[in-house]
Amino acid sequence: RGTDAASGQPLWYYIEYRQPIGFDSFLEGQTTITDGVVFHAVTGDDLSSVQLLDMTPNSVNSDLIDAALIAGNTYEDTEAGITITTEWADSTGASVHVSFAEPMCVPSMPSVAVVSNQVSGVESG
Repeated sequence: RGTDAASGQPLWYYIEYRQPIGFDSFLEGQTTITDGVVFHAVTGDDLSSVQLLDMTPNSVNSDLIDAALIAGNTYEDTEAGITITTEWADSTGASVHVSFAEPMCVPSMPSVAVVSNQVSGVESG
């Protein structure tokens, strides 16, 4: 998603799909998690920098049980030019669509023009 200006480390999103199985059995009936995907932001490979992103705006930010981006919803990071949509999620898996904005600087082939401001010649005579 970009580069951290202070450290130069890459900034990443990672997406987690969770279902009420095994360790996550406590999620039984928590469709605000299991009907979507959970987003995390991390800097480089520093696991102490991992942040859970709450994808349910205008809810209480301390209730992480509704942090998932539910199917049919979109998250847009305008600074990074990334749009992420959870297309569907059910007990068999999830489908997420990620699109990137056009880069602001489009590479092109360089061109060179040589111009001289000196006049050369020979006088006749």
